[in-house]
Amino acid sequence: MTDTKNSNREFEYDAMRAVAAITVVVIHVCAMQWRSLNIHSAQWITLTVWDLLCKFSVPLFFMISGRFNLDDSHSPDIRTIVTKKTPRLAVAFVFWSLIYTVLNLLRTDSIAENWKWITVEFITGEYHMWFLFAIAALYLITPLLKSFTSDKKLTEFFIVLFFAFQLILPSVIKLPHIGVVFEEISDKMQFKFVLGYTGYYILGWYLKRYKLSANIRRICYVFGIIGTVFSIVSVIKLSWSTGVADETSADYLTWNVAAETVSIYLLFQQFGRRSFKRINKQISYIAKYSFGIYLSHPLILSLFTFIDFFPTFITPIIGVPLFTVVTILLSLIVSWAIRRIPRIGSLVT
Repeated sequence: MTDTKNSNREFEYDAMRAVAAITVVVIHVCAMQWRSLNIHSAQWITLTVWDLLCKFSVPLFFMISGRFNLDDSHSPDIRTIVTKKTPRLAVAFVFWSLIYTVLNLLRTDSIAENWKWITVEFITGEYHMWFLFAIAALYLITPLLKSFTSDKKLTEFFIVLFFAFQLILPSVIKLPHIGVVFEEISDKMQFKFVLGYTGYYILGWYLKRYKLSANIRRICYVFGIIGTVFSIVSVIKLSWSTGVADETSADYLTWNVAAETVSIYLLFQQFGRRSFKRINKQISYIAKYSFGIYLSHPLILSLFTFIDFFPTFITPIIGVPLFTVVTILLSLIVSWAIRRIPRIGSLVT
């Protein structure tokens, strides 16, 4: 983190980090009961709407990382990536995976019978820790990405391929009749280069480096609204048709979630540095501990689950934001306390 008193600090990215941290908590608060409630109930529908309104959270983290890591003034070299950035993720993973493994051990009746499961749990991490693996992979290929992000046309070509093969093609494959043909072609091509979260990573840098016109931004906002509505409608419709809660139509790597994420990113950029500077005191603390909040908040939610305390204790319209605020505050306290641990604290929060 750079000094918040620096007049050149980009406060809009602090705001993005804070909002991304808050909204990822919203998603996991909703997930506490999302698969156990009646999918036709008002409570389930409310949780679904809250969840999908915040679906941009994790992709936004990837875009913020790309904005800084691919920028010439911030971009780490190979040595920094190998000796500092990636090892920090490894330390954070081991630290938090150990905590969650111990927590899971407390729920296990027989350690002797479940030692293999425990080992796998520790190595793979808790459900939200996949992000550390994904961001580590992006760190490692950053020097390779830099070789063509310096060229605008090459970058735009990559983004077009990302949209075509990662965001659009999977939707086309699901279409009746013609979908199976495109699926077979895709399987034969084995075209992996532009897939995954690399597209978000590069988009974060591109949308910082090259400002879009006002008209293009408006189009992006319209698509963001369309994508969000599509996510809500498609998830509810798919769940009702299959009889089980199913949000595969609104995964992080779908066109609709990408449209929502890009529109949010552009919206924060449009508000600009000066707008967020006025409220920086309110957002800087959450932004500072966004990494710690992300890693620690499932610990808080697991404690709520243990005591059978859920956001539906009142209407989820109020329960979800209330649970989110409490979880954020407790996660901040946990992160603040852990950061006081010498040497390791700042690495894992």
